Amino acid sequence: MAGSVRKELRQMLMVIILAVAITIVIQFLLQYLELYFPTLILYDTYIKYVTYAIIILGFAVVISHITKNILETVSGKIGGRNLNGVYTILRALIYGVAIMAVLLMMGFSLTGALLGGTVGGLILSFALQNTISSILSGLLLTSSGVLKPKEPVYIYSWMFDNPVLGIVEDVKILTTQIKTINGLMVDLPSTALLSSSQFTDLTYSENKKLVSHYIIMGFAVDVPVWEMMEEGSKNLEAQKESVGIVKFHSTFQTKGFNTNSIKVVFVFKEMAMYNDCVHLINTTYEKAYWTVKAKMAQQQNK
Repeated sequence: MAGSVRKELRQMLMVIILAVAITIVIQFLLQYLELYFPTLILYDTYIKYVTYAIIILGFAVVISHITKNILETVSGKIGGRNLNGVYTILRALIYGVAIMAVLLMMGFSLTGALLGGTVGGLILSFALQNTISSILSGLLLTSSGVLKPKEPVYIYSWMFDNPVLGIVEDVKILTTQIKTINGLMVDLPSTALLSSSQFTDLTYSENKKLVSHYIIMGFAVDVPVWEMMEEGSKNLEAQKESVGIVKFHSTFQTKGFNTNSIKVVFVFKEMAMYNDCVHLINTTYEKAYWTVKAKMAQQQNK
């Protein structure tokens, strides 16, 4: 990564040197041409303004592109962290400075523009309050690194009908794109994600290539829960590889008057296998329940 960043910085330095060199060459070239074409003196100022504006804005475009490449290199080094928000801020600063430089070169007074912009900014801020809030939320979300592309995630929010479970495809300024366990692409608004959502990274801590999650199942209390767990775990162990489960662990979660709850934490290969994993776990323990219940009935009939 260090080599790539140094290369981009060298390119940026070369662009600065080239811009200065072109400016100097144009000054000498104009002076030379004016000796042979005196009428150009009348348009000297306008030619310089246009030429320097093109150089400054072109310089801003190149610097913005180099900055984007540097951030993409850095984001790959820090685990795919999305830096779109940082790039958006830096790009705005680069173009803002370039436009101010062009205006100053042409003799515009920025003091009056700033005073007028203050009043106009207040009016626009009220009119675009929701949009500005969404943009700021997106900038904070993208720059914080809470959500990273290709990361399995569980998102809970009271603003959504159901929790969102899937893979982060892209973190944008206004929305975050998630590929759900059902294969659907959903775009979640940044404002909702930042203000009222809980994020759970499902990446397995011991192996970042695996995914970890859990389900809780409730069963009637008319069978011994330990026998049902033993039967279910034995059958699940025999079938787990068929759906991509690497390992699992079951615990007796809660005991009630009518229902016993069992929690199964499972580690699996990829998010696309989630539905198959849940189906196998549910059916395996459901069959275990009826198997134990049938054995109890047979013992009572003897």
